[in-house]
Amino acid sequence: VIVKAVPGFDAARFARLGAEVASTVSFPGIEGEFHRLRVAEGSMVKAINSLRRTRGVLWAEPELVSKRVLPVEKVDAAERLIIDGNLSGDPRGEYSLYSLGITKALDSYKAVASGGNDYGTNNVLMAVIDTGINWTHEDFWTNPDGDDINEPGESVIVYAKSAFNKAVDGTMTWIGDGNAFVQIPEGENWDDEAHGSHVAGTMLALGDNGVGVTGVAWKNARVISYKCFANAESGSGADWSVYGALGDLAAYVEAERIAGRLTQATIPVNMSLGGSYAGS
Repeated sequence: VIVKAVPGFDAARFARLGAEVASTVSFPGIEGEFHRLRVAEGSMVKAINSLRRTRGVLWAEPELVSKRVLPVEKVDAAERLIIDGNLSGDPRGEYSLYSLGITKALDSYKAVASGGNDYGTNNVLMAVIDTGINWTHEDFWTNPDGDDINEPGESVIVYAKSAFNKAVDGTMTWIGDGNAFVQIPEGENWDDEAHGSHVAGTMLALGDNGVGVTGVAWKNARVISYKCFANAESGSGADWSVYGALGDLAAYVEAERIAGRLTQATIPVNMSLGGSYAGS
């Protein structure tokens, strides 16, 4: 268990809670000390609850253990056609081969009997609440008529909204608590920090389309984007920017269900939020 305690905290108190101090460290400019504790097997939850109620303990979190993932063996390009686990239709996919191998994205639509995950032919709706999305990116356009012109209805992005207004010079200004989110015009890039586009691309960048890379769900997927973070004077990551986005999304999903246009049981939402310690 990793614990942060106030300056001068008596570490001997941990023993009375059944925890052994494995190590203690402090950092210049950061008030308090960080303790790495060992607890008996099977007592993690109880220990953390007790620590969190202990006066002088600022927070207590389980220590997260990372598992080493072995490299994916690179195969010859001639053996890869994306439906069969091949990247020849995604020129920059080579750069993502390691990640694609870990996620099994190349095998996602192959039948289980053929070693795949058999995602099937159903369309899947997802959402990202992040820094927005670059609607101009080549891997977010299906372009079914092959005319190299991005037209309405040819994007995997259902809609994109923002908790910020964008001025002509690119300046972002927060909408303020309780105000309606701004509809981002189709084909515009309001992602001033690029992270939301990166996340959305990882999720569903189109595969086998002759350009760019490929995402995990590289076909039969759509995404809704909300911009809750921005390079702005205020509002970036604010409660309304995040929870207002969730509320707006929920209202859209409910309306689509009532109209019979959406039968998907659960809408996965990616929110790359975070804090100053693990688990926040």
